[in-house]
Amino acid sequence: MSAYRVASRYAKSLLELAVETNVLEKVYQDLESVHNTVDQSPELLDLIKSPVITSEQKMTVIRALF
Repeated sequence: MSAYRVASRYAKSLLELAVETNVLEKVYQDLESVHNTVDQSPELLDLIKSPVITSEQKMTVIRALF
């Protein structure tokens, strides 16, 4: 399965859940914050894309930032 299809399915599920639980605006704000942070930090984008850094290490960094 392509990365696009996987991302699309997760995005659709997140959107549906946000609507069902009436937190759509909060989810939007959170995702916008993540997007802006990654946009302003090429190093963070490199970390996220790196095949050398484990998923666990990436999540540690992301949790510390957000």
